[in-house]
Amino acid sequence: MLFAGSFAWPVHAETASIKGRDFYFTPDFRVLVTGDSAQWTIEGSAGHTVTSYPNSPTQFDSSPGTVDTCEPSGGGLLGEEVIPDCLQQGATYGPVRFDAVGTVDYYCKIHGNPSVHPDPSVSAGSQPCGMCGRIVVKVPSTGRPATRHPTPDPVETGTETGSPTPSAGASVSADPSPQPSGSLIAGAADGDGSGGLRALFATGAIALLIGLGVLVWRRYFATP
Repeated sequence: MLFAGSFAWPVHAETASIKGRDFYFTPDFRVLVTGDSAQWTIEGSAGHTVTSYPNSPTQFDSSPGTVDTCEPSGGGLLGEEVIPDCLQQGATYGPVRFDAVGTVDYYCKIHGNPSVHPDPSVSAGSQPCGMCGRIVVKVPSTGRPATRHPTPDPVETGTETGSPTPSAGASVSADPSPQPSGSLIAGAADGDGSGGLRALFATGAIALLIGLGVLVWRRYFATP
């Protein structure tokens, strides 16, 4: 019982590989499941960052010390040179694990625009947000078989009513036992409107007898 309650289908986590080039990410769209990760490798000659959009379900920033440039500056507290922590050619960032379901857009703080979202209909190098990308995180499949509907009765059924469907060329009868040729008349005597049918037959028989009597009287007894 303990085994049955604790059994779960294994779900293997994946680490997606994304490249940062001058000046786009490729592939710029990935679909992952919760528990998967992503890792970025910089192949371009320029410095870049990998930074999630504000309010994304998963937050990350490869270069928190970088604001808008990868060039050293003299803006330190004592005037010393400040070198941003950009990712340079050959550097990797990650893996970043995604545990929350949702859409995570990310960009390079130097060459991207977080006020515009990635467009899946355009190529990576033509994104309206510049150097940016998107990761869609979904719930993983459990791998369990689909729930089956109850097995129907061993009879061929119609599409909607469930009534038996006769095979080609077979006659349909409410009672499978053989019926005599007079079953219609006999059955009519069981109370399902049979009184009118019997009266009709009786009236016809009387009319026939009267007609025969008239013919006989005219033939043999009527005065010429």
